[in-house]
Amino acid sequence: MNLLFGLFRFLTWGNLISVSLLAVFVLISALFSPSIPALMMILMYATTFMHNYYCLRLQRTLRQPGAPLAEGFPKQIIILSVLAFIYAMYFVTMLIQLNRLEPSELDKLFPLGEIPKDTGYTRQDVLNAMMRIINFLFGIHAAAIAVNCVLSSFFLNKWKKDREQAENNEHFFDV
Repeated sequence: MNLLFGLFRFLTWGNLISVSLLAVFVLISALFSPSIPALMMILMYATTFMHNYYCLRLQRTLRQPGAPLAEGFPKQIIILSVLAFIYAMYFVTMLIQLNRLEPSELDKLFPLGEIPKDTGYTRQDVLNAMMRIINFLFGIHAAAIAVNCVLSSFFLNKWKKDREQAENNEHFFDV
């Protein structure tokens, strides 16, 4: 198994776990205060989850060439890959918009309690630390989804080429 395929497997499992956790948090918040944006996020998580599930099926087929895939599988994984990539780009634009906010707007968005004076930190220091953590975590999440979409397209093309070669070899021996 080469490094690229190992990265593909790692990102798939990591994305499944992270998307599942985020979906649970959004689902819990949607239960307490239903809103259209929360339901849209759940749909986006569902498409990303399904993309990663299809990636697992593709990985199984690549590791065990005899494992069957449905006839419409390539079209389905391409559509899900595009939707998952849109989800990743949505996260990137959300991070960019969050970083453009003024400190007063951030303070309204993330209301903090009273910060003890003996720590030596100000509200701005805490908000900056929160923003660095949010940028890091959500940036990695968006990058992992986007890279996984690209890798799924790469390995789907590899699967198609291997399948065509196998069909050509079968026809070669037909007399």
